[in-house]
Amino acid sequence: MLADRSGASVDVLRLVEPGPRSGTLPHAEVAWLVAAGAAGAAKLAALVPEAELWLELESYAELAGPELAGRPVRRVVASEPREIERVRAWPGSVELVVPLSRQTAPLLPSLVELGARLLVQAPKYERVTDQREHDVDLRATCATLPPEVRTLDIPACLGGRAPEAPGSVLDAAMLGGIGMSSRGGQPEYHLTLI
Repeated sequence: MLADRSGASVDVLRLVEPGPRSGTLPHAEVAWLVAAGAAGAAKLAALVPEAELWLELESYAELAGPELAGRPVRRVVASEPREIERVRAWPGSVELVVPLSRQTAPLLPSLVELGARLLVQAPKYERVTDQREHDVDLRATCATLPPEVRTLDIPACLGGRAPEAPGSVLDAAMLGGIGMSSRGGQPEYHLTLI
């Protein structure tokens, strides 16, 4: 992860609304945009005009399909049943990532028709009490899925299949008040004073 912070490019750059205040971001093949809605995500997308887009929005209501600001969206993350159903109805081949929880697991039988477009993910919790409240039995849940459904962050011994490789991900929030610029092709970090 530290190597990702000092490189000039990364596989995936995760940007969270409102995004960095200054500096130059590394080149990224994929921009994973996390925002409340489409308007916030569009502002983040403008920071990475050449990257493929992944979205993780609280609400997808402002979008009619897998497109943001005239750019195609390849992957969406949806944690709420209402948002999962909304995204599922979109035309095209957008991938749907569903973090497994007691709230989303009952939807899986109706989602398996998406085949390889469906990715189930083990969520990450900050507190053990949250994990105990929301988690499902990963092994039992994944055992009900057809083999073409992919997994993220679920070990093969629990998911019954090799998980998708994450690639190098740089969460721009790791930079905090730091932006990145470049001198002579070498990244340089500097403190942004507010």
